[in-house]
Amino acid sequence: MEPLAAIFAAGLLAAAPTHAAPDPTVHYRLKPLMSDGHLTGVQFEMRFRAPQALTPEALTEIDLPDSWVRGKDYYKALKDIEITGATAVTTPQDQPAHRLITAAPGAEITVRYRIDANLKTGEEAPKTDMNYPVIGPDRFYILGETVWPTVASQGARHATFSADMPPGWRFASNLQTLKSLHGTDSDVIESILMGGTDVHIDTVQTPNTRLRIASAGHFDFPLTAFSDRVQRIVATEQAFWGDGQPDFLVTLAPITPAPGYVSVHGEGRPGAFAVIAVPDTPLETMSFTLAHEYFHSWNPGRLGQMDQGPNEALGYWFSEGFTDYYGRKLALKAGVVSLAQFIAEWNQTLARYAKSPHKTAPNTELRDHQWDNETWHKTAYDRGAILAIYLNAQWRQKGVPLDRFMHSLRDTVAADPAFASLPLEQRLDTVATGLGVPLHDDMKRFIDDGAPLALPQDAFGGCLTVVTEPVADVELGFDLERTIAARSLVGGTPDGPAYRSGLRDGMTWHSVTADPTDSAVAVTVKTHDDQGHEQIFTYLPVAKTTHPRQKLVAPDGLTPDRAKACAAALTG
Repeated sequence: MEPLAAIFAAGLLAAAPTHAAPDPTVHYRLKPLMSDGHLTGVQFEMRFRAPQALTPEALTEIDLPDSWVRGKDYYKALKDIEITGATAVTTPQDQPAHRLITAAPGAEITVRYRIDANLKTGEEAPKTDMNYPVIGPDRFYILGETVWPTVASQGARHATFSADMPPGWRFASNLQTLKSLHGTDSDVIESILMGGTDVHIDTVQTPNTRLRIASAGHFDFPLTAFSDRVQRIVATEQAFWGDGQPDFLVTLAPITPAPGYVSVHGEGRPGAFAVIAVPDTPLETMSFTLAHEYFHSWNPGRLGQMDQGPNEALGYWFSEGFTDYYGRKLALKAGVVSLAQFIAEWNQTLARYAKSPHKTAPNTELRDHQWDNETWHKTAYDRGAILAIYLNAQWRQKGVPLDRFMHSLRDTVAADPAFASLPLEQRLDTVATGLGVPLHDDMKRFIDDGAPLALPQDAFGGCLTVVTEPVADVELGFDLERTIAARSLVGGTPDGPAYRSGLRDGMTWHSVTADPTDSAVAVTVKTHDDQGHEQIFTYLPVAKTTHPRQKLVAPDGLTPDRAKACAAALTG
């Protein structure tokens, strides 16, 4: 069991100055609020000193939690916001999550509020993507961006953290190892916070790492099996890089989706990653997510700086796409996925890329639409993952496999902090050019300009083959947008797939289930006749036109021994 007493990062903080300047440290504190033995909410507190000023008053700006990834307006869940130590606090009219604080120079400012429980008794988790805090009655699970305030006006600052747990509760957070991180307020913002009576924590010592694996809730697989899988992935990726972190945390929490929906999601953190999954998700399905998220311990953080703000998405082809490539390769090497699963995962990527309407979009356009929908979002990832295969195939002919490039990039960044701050594409091309495989032209062609990628037959090596085949385009057979608006079928195509199934313009529309990007997925349309009786029409949305799709295939007669040898060749 982890100690529940307050844990501070004081050992890393700068020594107190001898002059009268205020302590630059920001102190964060979390406190569960209990009633009759159950959680009713969580209190969050931030304490810091106002800056010194030549005038009788000092101005400080803070940001309450607002928007992050797909979530927004987190500040609206904050109750009883209290800011003490100030002479005045104002909220700009156009910035409801922002506060301007006037105080005496060096005065101690405390920001405190609570978030009430939103989880009912018996619920594993609310029907949410976990971007919002999950609280009560016997557990909380929180990602830091959704709850912590920040001092906005003075840059990164040293930080401490403490948590007051009720008796019998267990707590897991990457903030418990602040001393092995940078110890700044940015680490607190990028935190995982898990506490409760049903939180289970395993602590394992690997050659490089004190590994903590924390889980809450119930899953259809043994937690020991999950722990074993995490340990194998951690060991394999540390062996690949030749190093590891002193402390690392992996958390597993449940999510309640719509019936029959399978979901697993990973979220990288400093010194940790979070996994959120539907309780009946097969453990095998999590393996690629686990491998991907742990690889983020190196990419991008230890491979140089990424752009901040919206421009961060310009580098997703590398930070996420290359991580997809290595997550799959190293999951296979760790033995947590089979060769068949490895092939299926890549074929899903190749099919998604082939049918993406955005695959030729310039990188700036992918950035601008990154969070519009999943198709935009995944195109950047898939483009980078396929480019990694392409480069490895080209470079290994020159004696420079992609692994060597990644190791050289890591070592160059570690040796030269100034190099680490260069723009991403300049940094990558400099290392590649030094190895005799310039990267500038390929990045401009495939990433910046969005030229479509096509893999050679032998891109994966001798044991697997890339084949190119024609696949039918999608033709829904009616105008979906106009049909939804009119509540009756509109724009039916004569002799199209919908028409051939019996659908006609003017039919009263009820619902449609379809994947508008995949002609192999059946469309189901429900309508009502004049008497109100339901009619169901099912058909394949196959057009007469086609597009090329690449596919990864294994040789015929692949015995278990040959599959094992093939996997070894792919990951060697």
